[in-house]
Amino acid sequence: MKRLLSLVMMLSLCLSVAIAGKPMGKPQPPQRENMNMAGYKLWGDVANIICCEYDFGEDGKWTLSNTSIYTFTEWGDVQTFEFYNEQGDLLCEENYIYDEYGRTIEKQTEYHNSWGEKSMSDYTTYADDGTAVTEYAIGATLTERYNDYGDVVYSHYVSHETNTAEIVENIYHYDGKRMMFCERIVDENSLGRTIYVYDEVGNPTYEYRFFSDDEQPDTIFVYRNDKRGNCTEEIWYGGGEITNSYENKYDKRGNLIEMIRYYGEMKKPASKMTVEIAYR
Repeated sequence: MKRLLSLVMMLSLCLSVAIAGKPMGKPQPPQRENMNMAGYKLWGDVANIICCEYDFGEDGKWTLSNTSIYTFTEWGDVQTFEFYNEQGDLLCEENYIYDEYGRTIEKQTEYHNSWGEKSMSDYTTYADDGTAVTEYAIGATLTERYNDYGDVVYSHYVSHETNTAEIVENIYHYDGKRMMFCERIVDENSLGRTIYVYDEVGNPTYEYRFFSDDEQPDTIFVYRNDKRGNCTEEIWYGGGEITNSYENKYDKRGNLIEMIRYYGEMKKPASKMTVEIAYR
């Protein structure tokens, strides 16, 4: 239970940052291309989605692991989020409040577990110079600055409880609107760089990640796309071997409706996610 609740809190933090991750120099109009917690864009007038995750057992059957339910505002941002365990018990609820520009200004969270109920709220304020400051109820402050593409170029995370801080800088190179290169620097130390490769129409095909100064990448991601540009297969390489692979299915609008993850070269089933989408 503790491990599952820790996962919920971590994913909730990632979701909040993803929603707020827009250029803040000037107020931007709301966009319908929003990210769900799995990191996939949603296209069309989505009212709600139900994500179910399954584990593949030794008996050859899929077993439900957890369920996530999202609702969306009319302009396409996440309105509410609910997280249930495999027994169907509600563990976490979130509600998002936005300003007139569609930017997150408050995230309200309620946790339900065997140790009792807990409610908290995180608040985000914005400045005209492109800075977003989020005060987390756990006792931390995150300051972020964005470039014109909406990517974070600077972040400063301070934990008031542990009296620790971390500064992250991201250096990007673009070809038009496409990101070609990113280097991540944490407290003035480089943690690695990533090179992105696209096909002739702009779909991602390769991603090379380097965690040292070596010329050979530590991890390689291969993306295979259909005629509509949807990634139908992902292959992850580490140490020259296949570590994981994914098979993806989409609906007519291009939204992900199924993802199956496999282990290693033999493609042993590991986990599966199904997505039910309701449109307005």
